[in-house]
Amino acid sequence: MLERAEDAPAGIDAVKATGTVSKHDYETVVEPLIDAARKEGRRIKLLYEIGPDFRSFTPGAGWEDLKVGLGAMRLFEGCALVTDVGWIRESTRMMSFLMPCPVRVYGNEERAEALHWLASLPEGPGISHRARPRLGAPQRRRAAPPVDPSARPGAARPTRSPATHAPARRHRPHIRRPAVR
Repeated sequence: MLERAEDAPAGIDAVKATGTVSKHDYETVVEPLIDAARKEGRRIKLLYEIGPDFRSFTPGAGWEDLKVGLGAMRLFEGCALVTDVGWIRESTRMMSFLMPCPVRVYGNEERAEALHWLASLPEGPGISHRARPRLGAPQRRRAAPPVDPSARPGAARPTRSPATHAPARRHRPHIRRPAVR
């Protein structure tokens, strides 16, 4: 069963899982939470608690979790998972890179620390842990190197180095030269 935890500070949505979590739980607890955030135009800082009396997710709950996650990913500002269930902790750590927001995992005794971390997150869409820009996002262009005003397009390059009068060497990284002994 999923239920809203009312003891979370303002600005943090808390959900607690106990017993067996079903599809109906997602429809009655999580979906209204996401709909309310959309209507209010705010992002979600989610504290998801899975207590020691948690037993399992039904297959329908797993499917709803996937659907809700895919449909509302961009609404999340941050997510803190509080649990001592080993397989949930490890699978969350492995899959957290797929989330568009920071995700942290805490033990049951670290709930206050999880709430503090969520409260410390800045408001707005500025948080991200992405290493690369999103596809289709405008990229900043690098400035072009300075142009020598005396150089003209099509002008021949000098064939000898002015300092030594030796032939100028051109760098060809694709050609390997044998070592001279």
